[in-house]
Amino acid sequence: MMANGSSVLRVLMIEEDPADIRVMRDALAEGELPFALKVISDGVAAIDWMINECGETDWRKRRPDLILLNLELTSLSARSVLLILKAHVRTRAIPVIVMSRSCGELVIQDASDHRANCYVEKSGNRQAMLQILRGVRMFWMDAPRLSDR
Repeated sequence: MMANGSSVLRVLMIEEDPADIRVMRDALAEGELPFALKVISDGVAAIDWMINECGETDWRKRRPDLILLNLELTSLSARSVLLILKAHVRTRAIPVIVMSRSCGELVIQDASDHRANCYVEKSGNRQAMLQILRGVRMFWMDAPRLSDR
């Protein structure tokens, strides 16, 4: 059971690339995993939605269990988004997985230094993405009990 009291994993995907969004939607539609995906296409809008738009009551109903964050955002850097999310009381406990096609050690270390919970290399293949999502759900949601604060 998720922090939201449901067996459905609520995922917020902060992603600008329509092709990557389509792959994620296709992977979720194809798989048997109970995910509810919300996509926000830029970092500024995502921060605004999580911190300003959702009132406290609304937040409890809409809080994502997991955030997938594109490392290559253009409107507000992923590093800035991470720092804001991890500093705010409402969002700091939500696991943030940084996703990118770059997979060098320095890129991964930089994501970790900016308080990402983990780093996953993007795949343009929906089967590979589905495998990643299965692993993410098992690791982050099925085994541990995360605080909703």
